Amino acid sequence: MDAIHKKVLNACRTVIIQDLDVTTILDQLAEKEVMSSEQRQRITLQTTREDQARTLLDVVVTRGPNAYSDVRNSLQDNYKWLVEKLDYEEAKLKLKNEGLHPPEILGKNCKVPAKNKVPSQNARLPTLLILGKMGVGKSSLCNVLAGKSHDSTSFPVSAEPKSCTQATQVGVYNFLGNEGNEFMMIDTMGFDDPTKNHDADIIADLVEKLRTEVEYVNLVLIALDGNNPRIDRALISMLKIFQAMFTNDIWKHIGIVFTKLTMDPKMKARREKNNHLTDQEKGNAYLKEVVRLFPECRAENLVFFHLDAQYDKDDEGEAGTFKIEAESLWSLFKEKPELLTDQVAKVKTENEELNSRIEQEVAMKVAAMKVASTVDNAKPEGTTELEKMEGANRKRKKKWYKKIFNF
Repeated sequence: MDAIHKKVLNACRTVIIQDLDVTTILDQLAEKEVMSSEQRQRITLQTTREDQARTLLDVVVTRGPNAYSDVRNSLQDNYKWLVEKLDYEEAKLKLKNEGLHPPEILGKNCKVPAKNKVPSQNARLPTLLILGKMGVGKSSLCNVLAGKSHDSTSFPVSAEPKSCTQATQVGVYNFLGNEGNEFMMIDTMGFDDPTKNHDADIIADLVEKLRTEVEYVNLVLIALDGNNPRIDRALISMLKIFQAMFTNDIWKHIGIVFTKLTMDPKMKARREKNNHLTDQEKGNAYLKEVVRLFPECRAENLVFFHLDAQYDKDDEGEAGTFKIEAESLWSLFKEKPELLTDQVAKVKTENEELNSRIEQEVAMKVAAMKVASTVDNAKPEGTTELEKMEGANRKRKKKWYKKIFNF
């Protein structure tokens, strides 16, 4: 296998391991003699589907020049999205290595990377960036918007209170699975708390992806748990960070989505009765609070949606409400102007700033101690009787502490 195809498989390794059931393609690969019988046995002996896929990838990169095309062809029937991902990564690598213009190397079905700046405006896909704290249902929402089931492995979903998305994901999908409604979606790792180093890693990863893989975004969608949509310190800090990254222009491209709110008519009626507010009134009140906290934001630029990714598809009311809200989202962000990402700045989280201040203070104290030490060393021996007494007193105190506290 040549070097570029090894790099393509490495770039797609995570998504292949997540999505591929190796048993569905082993016969085709054996027929093409992509692996020996011993290697096939080694793959099938792995105890989990993920380990089987991982072992397959380790094997095929050691095989001959046709191994890559045989693997790609075996995915055509049941894993078309993986084929598109492979083609996309191969196109990117060729563009990077050879400087070719997209039409020279991209097939008609391959998704054009946004950074290639294709002249035709028809080729510019509306781009959606989704942010949110951990546990708000962000990945479930991404799956459904991409036309997949809410628990698809395309955007891994976790029931645990931790981020299942381990890196910023960028991909091209059909909105709700509708052919012709192509869009680019960027799913980020779940924010935790800007006082922790975790968020600094998220920002660094996102900035790198925005600068290298995405030319612009049309809408930045903030996902909130609709059952508890508090504007807490973590959310405020997150918004401040992205305001600094994109400048105040970001407020023209912000949307709010309330997740996990069932649209079952009875449950909705009970919720609104208990809240003494309709969902619409509660959403409007939330936007007013955002505007109060961020004077740079204008109320007319903000929008919100209610999207429960786990809606009951067999319930006409729930399915109908979800479709209406989702289509409103599509109509909005595909017409939004582009917010360019080439000048996106990496900003410090609160924790990074705190660590910087601590480091500065420590450095100042160390410098002061060095100066004091230099001065002390410059003094003649037995400078004053008072200093001798103070030294003796310190020694006595030290002995006393050792005796009393045993240290």
